[in-house]
Amino acid sequence: MPGFDWKEPFAALHRDAEGTVTGLAVYRTDEVWDGSYPNSVLTVNDFLALDSGTTVALWRFLCSVDWVRKVVVRSCGADHPLPLLLNEPRAATPKAENSDFTWLRLLDAPGAFAARRYAAPGRVVLQVGDPDGYAGGRWALEAGADGTGSCTPTDDEPDLALGAGALASLYLGDETAPRLAAVALLTELRPGGVAAADRLLRTPLAPWNPDGF
Repeated sequence: MPGFDWKEPFAALHRDAEGTVTGLAVYRTDEVWDGSYPNSVLTVNDFLALDSGTTVALWRFLCSVDWVRKVVVRSCGADHPLPLLLNEPRAATPKAENSDFTWLRLLDAPGAFAARRYAAPGRVVLQVGDPDGYAGGRWALEAGADGTGSCTPTDDEPDLALGAGALASLYLGDETAPRLAAVALLTELRPGGVAAADRLLRTPLAPWNPDGF
């Protein structure tokens, strides 16, 4: 329940059955009344959750705080499931200042692609153009059934041609190969190359960084 003199934000932790912290919500409440009716606003400053169960539990808590009529989320991932938890998903409206705060420039393609995980096994050869030379070259990107992968120089014929910017978008999972191909930011050099890259690089959720910098 909102307090009369409390100005600092509240913090709610979520723990699993073993007591390990799996999520955090930092929020504040601004007490507003419409005559004798509560019309308070709850503003979420930070929201972090390690799994879907924690996400649902924290949002159910935040949406059940007494006297609150409106919940404001300062920043949220583009595909965050919050609207689906509402009785009327269309009641959720985008916040103008919302941003992913994410920008990436690949300098070490082999190191970067070896560090991430992959949705499906496969292989695709990328011809990357980079005017600064960091990520440019012809790379064989391969992933195994265990989700690990590698990126190594190759002389094999390329499946796709793209620039360093498109490469970074694919690496993060911010864009898909079919969408980049549709706007000519990626060129398919071998039939089926776009589909192969999409299976290999697609991520279940879009990248999102909760902190500005």
